[in-house]
Amino acid sequence: MRDSTVLWLRPFSMDLAIFREVWDHERYTAGPIGEVARRGTVVDIGAHIGLFSLFACRVIEANRIVSVEPDPLNFELLVENISANHVEGATLVKAAIAGDSGERRMHTSPSNTGGHSFYARGGSSRLVRTVSLSGLFRSSGISECSLLKMDCEGAEMEILENTTDELFMNVSAISLEYHLDAYPREQLERSKTRLESLGFIMEIRPTSKALGILCGVRRS
Repeated sequence: MRDSTVLWLRPFSMDLAIFREVWDHERYTAGPIGEVARRGTVVDIGAHIGLFSLFACRVIEANRIVSVEPDPLNFELLVENISANHVEGATLVKAAIAGDSGERRMHTSPSNTGGHSFYARGGSSRLVRTVSLSGLFRSSGISECSLLKMDCEGAEMEILENTTDELFMNVSAISLEYHLDAYPREQLERSKTRLESLGFIMEIRPTSKALGILCGVRRS
């Protein structure tokens, strides 16, 4: 881990595995993404306990972090991790990003602290506040975003499809985890094509049959 970053992780949970994905394997920032995003505003959708938010702060040297997480236990640790590292310019939002603003039932994964989803996968569920991506940008005063990172367990296509072209024109890099157990591959391909039409050089990087990263940077 870089420098003297402090992290609170839960024992016997997926927290350590997620940490390794973010910090050791640089899951969301491979290739040119990290450099394009450097010293800008990073929006972390599905912030979990702040692992990527702190990576963006320490490694990408983000000037501002906007971290969004709906699960109350994850959000509590997100607040603690951001506070323990004295991160300035961080906006923490307790909500789920979705196609529209309101309330939605979120299903809690019994085995994965980062696997809570709008889609039933066993376990309990609770109502959470939802905010559209456009609503988040407005309420947080985001005019330009150097990196939009999303890991929202199947909601990413809904979010993309309900976000205006104008918002994406103010984004320099995008990196999201896709979930083909939640929607067909054709939907992923349509979103890739749309982002390319908006000036992004996009790439699909599979990590398993159903999971992978859709990422890209704006053409210079």
